[in-house]
Amino acid sequence: MMLLRRSYRSAVAGVGRRTFSAPTPKPTRLSQEVDKKWQAIWDAKQAAAAPPAGDKPKFYCLSMFPYPSGAHISPWHSYITSNSLVVLLKTGQLHIGHVRVYTISDCISRFKRMQGFDVRGLSICSCWLAVSYPDVCMQVLHPMGWDAFGLPAENAAIERGISPGTIIADWTLSNIAQAKVQMKALGIRFDWSHEVTTCQPDYYKWTQWLFLQFLENGLAYRKEALVNWDPIDQTVLANEQVDSQGRSWRSGAVVEQRSLSQWFLGITSYADALLDDIDSLKAWPDAVKRMQSAWIGRSIGTQVQFKVSSKDSCLSAIFS
Repeated sequence: MMLLRRSYRSAVAGVGRRTFSAPTPKPTRLSQEVDKKWQAIWDAKQAAAAPPAGDKPKFYCLSMFPYPSGAHISPWHSYITSNSLVVLLKTGQLHIGHVRVYTISDCISRFKRMQGFDVRGLSICSCWLAVSYPDVCMQVLHPMGWDAFGLPAENAAIERGISPGTIIADWTLSNIAQAKVQMKALGIRFDWSHEVTTCQPDYYKWTQWLFLQFLENGLAYRKEALVNWDPIDQTVLANEQVDSQGRSWRSGAVVEQRSLSQWFLGITSYADALLDDIDSLKAWPDAVKRMQSAWIGRSIGTQVQFKVSSKDSCLSAIFS
């Protein structure tokens, strides 16, 4: 029996996603012309480009990359959504959550430029600081990228009976182009000279290289282990992707426990050092440090083995 993700999810009370919309005032012709003029000027002067690396201190402002493969559209959307929403998902447009996150990072990076971190910024304040206090001028790096692999692209490929590579070439990359137009229209000063796209070979060759380093140094290994399995998306889930009702965060399916052969990284070898160094992170909120400590999960106790009376050769171990 084949389960459809959206129809299954919608049938489960409380796990469906709701969509809200409101009319947006249409921009005037004058405002469009003004935006177009200044966007062209900013692009020509590379307003957001980081200056060449030097001896000056640097400030790195990184917001979470959007995943353009998440603009998922499939045949059954036509009868559960409006036509306008279908167009929205097809074109891969950003939503208000993206605007919130990138507005915050833009404010932070602009504030740092005004403090004199960037001698190539266009703000009057940063230019004045660069002339008056050249020793405090530092580099601000505010890059953007695209988390372009993921389940939405794979699911779309399966439903259409085509390869994921075709989806990436024909759909994900077009979503990236559309989202980039929107970001520029918002006036957010990203450094597009440091743009990355995770589905492109010039990026993922480095993730492959890193994995090979782990493998060659004995830190990557395979073993059988119980995993959280999503029967609809046919994928393994982290504990954080399973809600309090035991359902998948994406599909809403009841998560199963399966024994599968998996790749592991031997990070437990560094657990004590990571845990001990959390206290040195003075600027981190206490709640975040407690969360990190809980994820590392160091337990101090004793493991005791007991012989089971019904089986001479069987030992049972407990940790206390």
